[in-house]
Amino acid sequence: MAMPPWIRSLADLTPPMKDAADALDLAWSPDLPPVTVAASTVGRAFGGALSDLTSNDIAAVCRAVEMLMTNSDESIRDAIATGFLEALLAQSSEGMIDFRKVAWALGRASREYCLGWDKFTGVETEGL
Repeated sequence: MAMPPWIRSLADLTPPMKDAADALDLAWSPDLPPVTVAASTVGRAFGGALSDLTSNDIAAVCRAVEMLMTNSDESIRDAIATGFLEALLAQSSEGMIDFRKVAWALGRASREYCLGWDKFTGVETEGL
């Protein structure tokens, strides 16, 4: 079985994200991983690769995330928010990434979700 096309399209935007999705697919085979797990895995891979990605790569991923946040059904929006975006925020709060490297490229819905998560958790993510 293959991951849903929306997560595969997102993962295919950068080699580290693709590699992470491929490894997750293999680990869960013949079943599918939950979409939030898949989105989180891809988000962590993106965060881990930020220092190696170009600004064009970062912008392309953030555009795709924003499209999924604004033009998808609720289950996909939830997976992107609680999986992908929260993975980045967690990496930032753990000091693993500099969130400013991605914050500049976030779309409105993604940024609003991140700000809401900060308010909920009592964290102030640098760059938001």
